[in-house]
Amino acid sequence: MIALEEYTEELQQKRIEKENSLLEPSISGLTLTRNSTKFGLAIQVDFKNTIGSSTSISFKIHLEGKYPFQPPRITCETIYGYPSISDGRDLLDNILKKQWTPNTTVVEIINCLKSFISELAHNPSIRPGSFKLGTAMSLDSWDNKRDMKCFRCIELDPQNPKFTRDRALVITHTHILQLELNSLYEGVGHLVCWSSLQLLSAVKKGRSDPDRLIFEWKPINNNPQLAQQFKVKDHDALIEVISENLKKLGGSVKRHVVQEVPKIKEEEVNASSLKKIKIKDILKAIANLEKETAVVMNYKNVHALIDYYQKAIEYYSALSDEKFEEYIQKLQKLFSNEKVLAILNSPEPKAEETKSGKRPRVKDEPVELQSAPENFGDKWPSSEVINEKTTEETKTTFEDSGDKWPTEEKIHEVEEKIHIEDYGEKWPSEEEIKEKRTEGINELLQQLERELNDNDEDEYDENMVNEILETEITAGVKNVKIDEESNENKEKTSSETENTNEGAGKENEESKEGIAEAGEQNTVSQEMSLETNVEEEPNVIQNAESGVEKEIIEDSKNEELN
Repeated sequence: MIALEEYTEELQQKRIEKENSLLEPSISGLTLTRNSTKFGLAIQVDFKNTIGSSTSISFKIHLEGKYPFQPPRITCETIYGYPSISDGRDLLDNILKKQWTPNTTVVEIINCLKSFISELAHNPSIRPGSFKLGTAMSLDSWDNKRDMKCFRCIELDPQNPKFTRDRALVITHTHILQLELNSLYEGVGHLVCWSSLQLLSAVKKGRSDPDRLIFEWKPINNNPQLAQQFKVKDHDALIEVISENLKKLGGSVKRHVVQEVPKIKEEEVNASSLKKIKIKDILKAIANLEKETAVVMNYKNVHALIDYYQKAIEYYSALSDEKFEEYIQKLQKLFSNEKVLAILNSPEPKAEETKSGKRPRVKDEPVELQSAPENFGDKWPSSEVINEKTTEETKTTFEDSGDKWPTEEKIHEVEEKIHIEDYGEKWPSEEEIKEKRTEGINELLQQLERELNDNDEDEYDENMVNEILETEITAGVKNVKIDEESNENKEKTSSETENTNEGAGKENEESKEGIAEAGEQNTVSQEMSLETNVEEEPNVIQNAESGVEKEIIEDSKNEELN
């Protein structure tokens, strides 16, 4: 404290003159350069380099401040390797290897520099030196140094954007130095903060203001993560220097470009523009998709339904219509379905491919085609014109396929085949009808015999038996006639519908008439066969009656004999 109180500029000047007198005889083989600075004197010492490819290595001894009561600062000015110690760090403690005192002279420091250089030559990987807070540094110290650069900037306070500080960011091979600019001396800054490049977590560039950079630092120990904001004009060059040095140090650099969200124009969201949207089509699509998803849910229809719900919500909300709440509720209900959530979380299904690399053929979906009249003028074409055109098209089809025009017999066969396919049964033959009638009568006779045997009375009413038989036979014949009449009615209705068809040709009408005639012939033949069966049945009945009479007569004779 006594030495500091006695310090004067005159005393400092005398000490510097004494140092110069001592340097002259003891610096043989060295080059000394004296430069005055804003804070004192800087002596540059050049040695013959034995490290790297450069011819010489230089050091600066800064006799500044309240020297000799304040220790000097020694910096390396030559880059001889990577990473270099020529970044503004103080090497005094590593060079002297002892605590500095005011009695330590510059000659002693230079002699220690010789041993320090030889030490670096044997072990170039050592990184001596350290940074000290408050150190005054010239901003041009890094101008001619490879992969190092100083950037003037403004530090922003996130809590108070109006509060700013003038700063300088220095990017070295291994560190980022933050200097506070001296308002009295231009080009001079004081070290207020420094950190290793490897502690930098991310550098973000503002979207609206590209000059604004955000430095995010990794947390140290239990301290929270720190973030700083700077406004740098040459921001791209700063990011490039940081990236190159990190890569050389073995770090990884990832660049992420966030795409700007497209701005929606005002005319795209106002009510007048939304009125152009066909809301009826949207509501129709929603109704169809709701029915479809009620049966089967898949990736396609679920996503389509969500899109249409959103369109309806946007439409009604822009028009201030309360219906938008209805579709919001539908959308919320859809999202509450577990099946829907499973589909939304699943990836989009890819189209299957065959072994040859081609996609399999997809079955054609049914498509409704609406027929429209041809250009016949204002009038609809007559049935004759349609028939002529249909006949020509049918003939052309048969000519192209190589087939002959079908005969009436072939048409009858086709119609019978269609009739059988429609009803699933063949038309019964005459023999089958006879067999069925005979079986029915035999069963009736057997039933009568059982009733006669069970009855204890001796006499029977023959008229009653005949009436029962006639009633059953008549009912059977009526049933057959009813069936025939129903078949005839079906054929008549089918022929009437065919005759009213506008697209039938003349040849088709003739073929249908032939089919109708064939049908009538079949009907007549069937009626004839039924009549013959009915005629034959009375014989069976008579035989049955005669058998009954014989039994009655024999019973009466036996009674008389007895």
